[in-house]
Amino acid sequence: MKYININHLIKISILLICLGCGEFSSFAQLSGYQGKRFSLGYGGNIGYAMFSRNSEGSSLFGKGTNLELVDKLLSFNYKHQAQLELVTQSDMVVGIQASYGLTQFEAIKSGDEYEEIGPVSPGGYYTTNYVSLNSVYAKMKFYTFGLYIKSFDTKTAPIGKYNAYKLSALLYKPDLSTIDIPNEIKPVFPKYSKSLVFTYSRGISRVYFNRLLVDSNVELGIPLLMPKIDLFSLEENSDFSTDPVKNKALLTKRMNSRLWGNFLFNVNVNISLLAF
Repeated sequence: MKYININHLIKISILLICLGCGEFSSFAQLSGYQGKRFSLGYGGNIGYAMFSRNSEGSSLFGKGTNLELVDKLLSFNYKHQAQLELVTQSDMVVGIQASYGLTQFEAIKSGDEYEEIGPVSPGGYYTTNYVSLNSVYAKMKFYTFGLYIKSFDTKTAPIGKYNAYKLSALLYKPDLSTIDIPNEIKPVFPKYSKSLVFTYSRGISRVYFNRLLVDSNVELGIPLLMPKIDLFSLEENSDFSTDPVKNKALLTKRMNSRLWGNFLFNVNVNISLLAF
């Protein structure tokens, strides 16, 4: 599957923001809060770690395959994010947002097997032995850069209730350097894998001290270019091969499944400065 060029998407997003600034400049006297239409902010994207681990290795249903015991009741995944927003109409805001997150995914499932090639037998054949593996978790970094639109219920942007629609470029990369994987099954990963994520949000913005814009929302997200996933990691155990391409495909599937769960439902809280 061909992927959209992420660099081109970023350039297009910035261009659209610039065009929006010019096209809607005539609305300056009708929009914004006390004449302030531009804001710069930072916030957090928070998702509950129920079936999958967070970056610290915790989740509601315990570590590894121990699903009977509660590990940490309050276990969350957290993404740092920053955004720029511009009020373009009295009921519309356009923005760009970048985020960074760190989580874990189950790279090796308990019961997975791989074929270990042994010494040559007296008959001249290589001996083989299937080795069962234990559950192994690996860390994964991911970044997003997106363009979004907020449509407000009333003509009071940037404050009030709104619906938001965002399309983001997604880059993600596993870290296998700190985990114990037999050399026979180590995959060869690209530097980064790429995808797109579409999200819908329902939220509310309020202004405090005539300067601080506090935005909270709930967000539903769907990665668009991630086929062959298993959302709740209930797939059957797999046999790894000596082919690094097949091993890469298997671990990529598990990595994609983790990202689906990570983006599926989140709560966002952002604090922005109304600059001008």
